Amino acid sequence: MAGVNIQYHFKKVFIYDDHQHSIIIDWKMSKNAVNLMVTQMAQPDQTTAQWIWKLVNMA
Repeated sequence: MAGVNIQYHFKKVFIYDDHQHSIIIDWKMSKNAVNLMVTQMAQPDQTTAQWIWKLVNMA
């Protein structure tokens, strides 16, 4: 991603599972990262892409 600080948009998070006493690795993404992921989907139709964009930008 040219000129984009990916550490800001994609962060590894560690989640502790109290029941199994283990740590799970997951990812936290910024709104822009989610939007980028959606644009890379196989072939989202325009309506789906627009609704996902609106949902991400609501918060």
